[in-house]
Amino acid sequence: MNVTLDERQLAAVDHAAQYNDCIITGGAGTGKTLTIQAIAERYDNRVVLMAPTGKAAAQIRDRTGLQAYTIHRTLLYDGVDFRLTTKIQVPAIIDEASMIDSELMHHTLRYCRGPVVLVGDAAQLPPVGPGQPFHDLIRFKPSIVFELQRCYRASGAIHIAAQAVRAGKPPEKQHVSGGEVWQMIQTGPAQPTINRIVQWVKDGKYDPMQDMILAPVYGDGEDDGGIDSINAAVKAVLNPSEGGAIAVGDRVLCNKNFATDDLWNGDIGTVTAIDSEKEMFVKLDRDAEERQCDAEKCRNIKLAYCMSVHKAQGSQARRVFFVCLNRHARMLSRALIYTGCTRAREACVVCGELQAFYRGLGQVTQKQTVLKHLFKMGEAVAR
Repeated sequence: MNVTLDERQLAAVDHAAQYNDCIITGGAGTGKTLTIQAIAERYDNRVVLMAPTGKAAAQIRDRTGLQAYTIHRTLLYDGVDFRLTTKIQVPAIIDEASMIDSELMHHTLRYCRGPVVLVGDAAQLPPVGPGQPFHDLIRFKPSIVFELQRCYRASGAIHIAAQAVRAGKPPEKQHVSGGEVWQMIQTGPAQPTINRIVQWVKDGKYDPMQDMILAPVYGDGEDDGGIDSINAAVKAVLNPSEGGAIAVGDRVLCNKNFATDDLWNGDIGTVTAIDSEKEMFVKLDRDAEERQCDAEKCRNIKLAYCMSVHKAQGSQARRVFFVCLNRHARMLSRALIYTGCTRAREACVVCGELQAFYRGLGQVTQKQTVLKHLFKMGEAVAR
């Protein structure tokens, strides 16, 4: 790999290459993927590369050229338990580690006998499940933490806005630079915002194969600006069907793990067929393979024109349309806004009621965890 590493990247690689556990954190564009490649190269690519979701595994595989799988697949999860019968003796590198909850981290570390390298962005959302081990380890194990601070996308408009959000500061409303576009548009409450999104769809500004619409909540009623109502409105334009039912050609995502079918929570794909038994066939984005979905699986297949930030975490899109409404303000936090905005590669459009966005910048949530409590107890004993 003929690339010069910066001082912090090199320090992380040297530390990990000495068979040490290591935590690497940094914002978008700081070279986390490059550092992963360099660590793998030090071990002649004899490493196990994992990520918490199928999308994240596919992304790191595409970026590094190394084989990568989900943690669940690597540890042979069968829907009930992890069935891997041998321990992982080679170094294990885990990308998007901020998404891993305490239970999954426990199982992962239980199987690893070689060094473990956790890689992620501590400013992103903590996991949905219990705990936040990546965030807590950064705070309480600083001796093995390497924070990458130099950004190699510093001129990009999305990056500049994301750095402002990360610091809790309002970004510029419009900025174009470094081949990236950042826009904040006051479209108003739910219905006018949905109408604007529909118009963007009609104008060809949203491509469901390349772009994302993100919202913080699923919603509780028709036209409330939540994920469900936006999905219904976009589907009515792109792929109308009787009663708004999922149909061939729809973009969908899975909301549950089905281990034996290699179908995982967060997987996204396109419906290719629905047979007379109401079974659905979905071609997944991550491997271009079809999955057959019976009645149980179909109950966990939802439209994916609009999705939650949590579901989008670990993946990227060409353009992101990020909906912020006052009625959803309780769900908006700095971490959620930052995570949502950094899904975009080329353009990010924040729309809705911008005061909700600005209030969200000031919301920094502190998750109370057992691991944090245990670390604090250890510090008290040491004193």
